Amino acid sequence: MVFRRRKDDEERAGSDEAAVIENLDRVSALYATGLMETGPRPDLDAVARTAAERLGTPVGLMTLVDARRQYFIGHYDSREDTDAERETPLDVSYCKHVVARDAPLEVRDAKTDPVVRNNPVSQDGSVRSYLGVPLRTAEGHTIGSFCVVDDVPREWTTADRTQLEHLAESAMATALS
Repeated sequence: MVFRRRKDDEERAGSDEAAVIENLDRVSALYATGLMETGPRPDLDAVARTAAERLGTPVGLMTLVDARRQYFIGHYDSREDTDAERETPLDVSYCKHVVARDAPLEVRDAKTDPVVRNNPVSQDGSVRSYLGVPLRTAEGHTIGSFCVVDDVPREWTTADRTQLEHLAESAMATALS
């Protein structure tokens, strides 16, 4: 009985998240920024790099989330020699949880975290820890996440989250200028 109830709760939470992600007002606000059509932005790659360096992670991302995909408008990965794919489907997205909840997401260990442990990138070890904060328009629509990723389990601090929130504000200001 407990297992069944938990499964129902998880399904309801997933459908609630999908409703927020697919919300027409939110998606319209995202596209109204024009950011989904700009292509890679070296200035936003630089802000993502700053985030990764300041928080001591190999990856920093400025991610925009529409109803079917996430797009990395700002991307830095110290482990890659070439440009990575800038877009992935939502089934591998951690950032969608930040958008759906309009709140930061801290993942200390993706293999055990109840929110993301079934995500394919948690299973294959591509992402082991994650810290993401919302990216919001001036009108308050959450359009994405500014995040850092590590390939080892990690304890995130209040200072880490505060620093990332400040960098997210800077990234949004840069993106919309």
